[in-house]
Amino acid sequence: MSKLDELKSHLRKGIIYKRDELQKWSSSIDRHLSELTGDGVLKKVGPGLYHFPKKNAFGFEPPADQLLIKKFLDNDNFLITSFNSYNALDVGTTQLYNKILD
Repeated sequence: MSKLDELKSHLRKGIIYKRDELQKWSSSIDRHLSELTGDGVLKKVGPGLYHFPKKNAFGFEPPADQLLIKKFLDNDNFLITSFNSYNALDVGTTQLYNKILD
């Protein structure tokens, strides 16, 4: 079994991995990640973030926003909201000057 096959055997569908997490299964992680993304096995979703997508009847499923942000931040202390919530309260997200312009 090659090192690349060993790395593939540890991957689970639908999971987002950080480069550092995959490094324990490969001695040349950059080369292996390049091969896996080139073959379409892994999708690069951010700096150092890789997704092993599930396939359904419509194609590949994108990663869930919650999982992606949790993996990126290494923390689950966040809130996902939309602009519509701010607009419903009549508080926009547009920046305003803190001084009056003449």
